[in-house]
Amino acid sequence: MSDSNRGYFIVATVAALFAVLTFGSAESRCQRDQHAYQTRTAKQPGSNEITQFRSARRWTPCLVERAIANPETAETTEHDERDLAAQEGAALWAFWIAVISFFQLGLSGFGLWAILRTLKQGRETIQAARDSVAETRRIGEAQVRAYLTGISVEVGFTSKGLVVLRVHVRNSGQSPARCVYLGEVEVSFDTDKGFERFTERDGEPIYIDIGAGSEERVVDQFVAEGDKWVADKGKFYLSVNTTIKGRDVFGCDIVEEERFFDGFTERPDIKGWITLKRYGRIGNDELLEEANQPRLV
Repeated sequence: MSDSNRGYFIVATVAALFAVLTFGSAESRCQRDQHAYQTRTAKQPGSNEITQFRSARRWTPCLVERAIANPETAETTEHDERDLAAQEGAALWAFWIAVISFFQLGLSGFGLWAILRTLKQGRETIQAARDSVAETRRIGEAQVRAYLTGISVEVGFTSKGLVVLRVHVRNSGQSPARCVYLGEVEVSFDTDKGFERFTERDGEPIYIDIGAGSEERVVDQFVAEGDKWVADKGKFYLSVNTTIKGRDVFGCDIVEEERFFDGFTERPDIKGWITLKRYGRIGNDELLEEANQPRLV
């Protein structure tokens, strides 16, 4: 045998002895552990099954069992710990993100409520401004608009069975009144049938304009024969109820109801004009009660 082959042989022999010693010591340790475990579990129920299972595995080397068990190394444990820590951190971040999201949702709701409240206050402010402007306009118009008042009425009877009315109307406003005329008119006096009212107009109304601070006569005529006028217990009564209508410069309608009434101890001359005093808005029945005269029927 050459020197080089002799060297290889020595190295192989030493490696084989080392492997046998290591395997034998490990095998001996495994057998001692198995014997100790069998001794501890011999008195426990089901120990025979465990012993048989251990006997079946008696010829399996401990090193092979350890290789099959694949025990975790220190590097694997550290990796698992880092992975667990990362998962816990992610869960914590998710929790705080959820909290912040709910907080943002609350802020958004509060902001929306504040915006709606501001819009409501804005609408109320605008409405208040509009009301103020409308009230200012109304006051301004009321200061300069036309105001019509009936002063007196002249009543004249014609031979054709008509009664002519000349109502003196005053415009006490600061602007002219347009298209002034007599609306509904009721002429009442005593007849042989009692106190009768006549409302039939003869023709169309007559329209006039009345300037600011001026007084004009508004004329109209109705069907009412003066020959039917008779005394009631020696007294003669004549009443005129009329509605004065027109329009002011702002396009608003003017409607004023006027009452005219008077009583006579002698029958007036129906061929002339009979002037009646103004009683404002009081009705005929109340006028007669004030004058201690019979009520109208």
